[in-house]
Amino acid sequence: MSELFWWDGTRLNPATDPEPIERPLLAADSHRVVDGRAVGLDRHRERFLFSALIMGFTDLAEYTPYYAASAQLLDGKGEWFPRYELVSCPDGPRLALLRRVAPPRTSGVALITNFSDPRRMPTVKGPDLRALRRLNDATRSTDAVVTSDGPAHETVLCTSQGLVIEGTTTSLLWWRGGTLCRIADNQPRVRSITEEIILAVSAEWGIPTVDDQLRADDLGSTELWAVNALHGIRPVVTVNGAPAAPANRERLNAYEQARTQRYQALSTPFHAPSGGA
Repeated sequence: MSELFWWDGTRLNPATDPEPIERPLLAADSHRVVDGRAVGLDRHRERFLFSALIMGFTDLAEYTPYYAASAQLLDGKGEWFPRYELVSCPDGPRLALLRRVAPPRTSGVALITNFSDPRRMPTVKGPDLRALRRLNDATRSTDAVVTSDGPAHETVLCTSQGLVIEGTTTSLLWWRGGTLCRIADNQPRVRSITEEIILAVSAEWGIPTVDDQLRADDLGSTELWAVNALHGIRPVVTVNGAPAAPANRERLNAYEQARTQRYQALSTPFHAPSGGA
């Protein structure tokens, strides 16, 4: 179930026409909402704002009332998976909110590697969501290990040289002994809020972290986490149908508990940076 609301500068109004499934997104952001709260809310709001700035929407004064109106639509008990949107329209970019009921959490991920990259703007979340969804759907149809009650399917983007970039909906982290590794910044990808929070937890706990490269051939040989704001931290259980290295569940659960201690109320005011048109 989903509902689309358009921002008119004052309030979010329900879409009067049937929701256009293929809206031309200029920027987007999403996170799980639990009883009016979200993990890393400020970070998500900032990421959306800066993505929109990159795409030419510079009216910073719009964001504070827009986020306040969004919070009202997502208040109360229950779990939502809203998507903040900047949509290309004939009369110029418009803010919108797609209110969606959050799907059930999944506890594991089945990875399929892919060596073609459909992204046009790899560092901005939004413009490539449609292409990534289609890619994930296409590889899912060939994934014999995915069942209705099994692990979630996720396609991994890799370079033609065999280096891992990111999942279509996740960031990938892996362990080398007691060191937590992330994909180095020389691989262009969307900034991951969940990854940032996990790295912040590591810093607080004194756990060493490193930026590194991961080869597609090595995905199944090390403890690997697929992380995002919808499902949190999930262990990778298979890679291309073969069993992956088992996860240290005690460590994973400790990190997930620490991540969920960073909830913020949606009613928290947002203060846009100064400047802009």
